[in-house]
Amino acid sequence: MKRRWSRALLFVLLMGLAITFAVSAQNQQSQSGAQPAQTTTQTQQSLILKTLIAAFDSGDSATKLQVIKRAQAQPAEQMAPLYSHALDFFVSNAPQVTGDVNLYQAAIDTANSIVKSGTSAELTQLWSLFQSVRDNTLRIALLNDLGALGKGDAQTVANINSWIEREALSSQGGARPDQQVIQAAVDNLGKIADSSSLSTFLHVVLAQISDPLTTSAEKGLFAIKGDIVPLAVSAIQRLGISQWDAATTFFLTAADASASVRQGVASGILALTVDYRTADTNQQLQLRNLRSELARFLTQHPTKDAAAALVRNFAQTVQEFDRNLTTRDRLLESIASLGASDSEAAAQRLSDFMNLLNTYTQNDRTYDMQVVLAVIDNLKSLGYQVAYQTIYYATLLKYPAPVLQAANDALGALQK
Repeated sequence: MKRRWSRALLFVLLMGLAITFAVSAQNQQSQSGAQPAQTTTQTQQSLILKTLIAAFDSGDSATKLQVIKRAQAQPAEQMAPLYSHALDFFVSNAPQVTGDVNLYQAAIDTANSIVKSGTSAELTQLWSLFQSVRDNTLRIALLNDLGALGKGDAQTVANINSWIEREALSSQGGARPDQQVIQAAVDNLGKIADSSSLSTFLHVVLAQISDPLTTSAEKGLFAIKGDIVPLAVSAIQRLGISQWDAATTFFLTAADASASVRQGVASGILALTVDYRTADTNQQLQLRNLRSELARFLTQHPTKDAAAALVRNFAQTVQEFDRNLTTRDRLLESIASLGASDSEAAAQRLSDFMNLLNTYTQNDRTYDMQVVLAVIDNLKSLGYQVAYQTIYYATLLKYPAPVLQAANDALGALQK
């Protein structure tokens, strides 16, 4: 008890000494008239700052708390060196911080004051303290600091990204993460809005930890400035194949996703799926299913930018159909997607396929008539002259009457 009183008395004496010096300096300057009032104020603040730092170093935990509270009555930016000094102490003594009620409160007050001081020099120490303690309130206060001060600091963003992704993956693995802290981390990452965080937000969406977290992650993701399509495609590519469908569906259905984002993501992921090679039969099936979904989407929401991927998808689907690996409906979907693309490249690919069908017919080799009709109808719909000779030749062959009628109709449309 005596020791506590002696330290409290020391703190009072030090503060009194600082005030005495400040008043003395003010009186001397007033008498001489040599220094302006601004300089006087700066001198006073410097004396108070030095006194508070000395008291923080020499005092016990109760005194340290009083020092931080006394500093909060001063202009925050002028107390920044004290807050930095205190933060170093808390990092070095992290095990004691949450075990001592005074140190714990002093650490929270310091974290709240650092934001007000506006200094971003302590980002590394803030993150170190966040990693060292497990108390929710303190960790959330530290995340608020990082969110307010971390914009533009790549390492801070990377630290938060990695931590959130680990928590999301742990959740998917069956762990029960601290939702309050993850919520604060996601919210503050959204304030920073760095493009490198798109993948992190996507991890949170896919983890489905809670509805509020999913909503915050979606908000943060679509708050990122610039073209997010390549970021989204790259983020999905880094996921396991089993998550490609869910991730793609999110971008194609999210309320905040623009039409161009949806089309761009669909085109980009379709290009990935047709190029991906795997010996795993389950993955092959997942990729075929995803390609089918994307072909349907791009038929309903056509864009010329998707033409190259759609052409490759069609070629792959033809091979799969011939090998009984996919259905006629999916082949018809791929043909329709080319017809909707308004692309001459698509018309060229369908024309090449029609040439093959003509050769089959000429050699008395029948092909699925629904497929033949779909090719002719979509060449007619595209309207490019590249198909004229192919369609004309079809009218000369021994196709069934419905096919010949469709070919003549297409030929008439191409002649206009």
